[in-house]
Amino acid sequence: MTARSITVAASACVLGAALVTPRAFAAEDRFDLDETYAISPQGTIELSTRDAEVTIVGADRDDVHVEIHYLRRITGLGFGGGGFDVQVSEQDGDLRIRESLRDSTAVTLGMQRTTYEVLIEAPHGVNLKVQGDDDDYDISEIHGAILLRADDGDVQLRDCRGSEFDLVLEDGHLDIDRGAGTLRLRYDDGEADIRGAAFDRVHVRANDGALRLAGELAPNGRYEFELDDGDMDLRLGGAGGEFSFAFGDGTLNLEGGSGIVEIDFGDGRASLSDVSFERLTLRANDGVFDFDAPVPPDAVYAITLDDGEARLNLRGGGGRVTARFDDGRVRAAGSLQLASETARGATYQWGEGHAEIDIDVNDGSVTLSSERR
Repeated sequence: MTARSITVAASACVLGAALVTPRAFAAEDRFDLDETYAISPQGTIELSTRDAEVTIVGADRDDVHVEIHYLRRITGLGFGGGGFDVQVSEQDGDLRIRESLRDSTAVTLGMQRTTYEVLIEAPHGVNLKVQGDDDDYDISEIHGAILLRADDGDVQLRDCRGSEFDLVLEDGHLDIDRGAGTLRLRYDDGEADIRGAAFDRVHVRANDGALRLAGELAPNGRYEFELDDGDMDLRLGGAGGEFSFAFGDGTLNLEGGSGIVEIDFGDGRASLSDVSFERLTLRANDGVFDFDAPVPPDAVYAITLDDGEARLNLRGGGGRVTARFDDGRVRAAGSLQLASETARGATYQWGEGHAEIDIDVNDGSVTLSSERR
């Protein structure tokens, strides 16, 4: 396709070139765009904005409808300044929408009020490549790949059925309602709520943020979660695969899940309930580990804590539990039967099965039970 470029400039008043002395003014900078553009069925929409309310909707259409409404009202004293500008271009089946750089030399001493809204209606199958700064996004029914880079804004993805989500946020809030394929998510101190998760690859990296994820993840997937001091709450139903969790002083609440899991944390807390992992490896410093679930017959668990505390309620299955410690202690109740004991540990047998659970604790404590709900 031959490239076609459309440049649209604000039709409102220009606030004037930079002056040595300030001037009093009362003015408004207005920009309105309502156009339709061509795009290929699997083309990419590239969008770059700042401080906008952005809505992107997938629809049964073969072109892209773009509406942009910008209004800034100013009253006071000002140095310099310029009008609002957007460039829209069609090229090789893609569509680019870019806000031009605003005049960084403009200074306003007074009051200003700005409204900035972007509405894009596009074919369901297009891809998105979005760059924003303090924008808020509401994206629905877009089934192509979504790559989004945002600063402190909020992002909502609803019923987007694509296979690739690559999201980078700072301190905003992310809300995903339904998703599959690959999810790569990085954020700082924000929050992420994900429902209807059916991903087969997940990699989450965050600082002090919070993550809440619920759904039926794909079997045989790979799921990695790395948070510094953040909190994670996952409700996974019968999801299986390989899971990896790493965090510092935060918390992990995991309900459901099977396959293989590896957990590393510092002084935080990890709680697992209604899981059925065949392999579990846990390493912690001064943290607390709670386990309340049946154990598969041939499971192998290795739990290592420094000065922490491990509490395991083995609600089903059977096998052998060996607890070793330096200055710690172990307590057992329920159907666990003492098989052997030394000055620094004990071995217990419970139920019917061949599971092997090894627990190593330095100065901490181990509590074992087998109470059924």
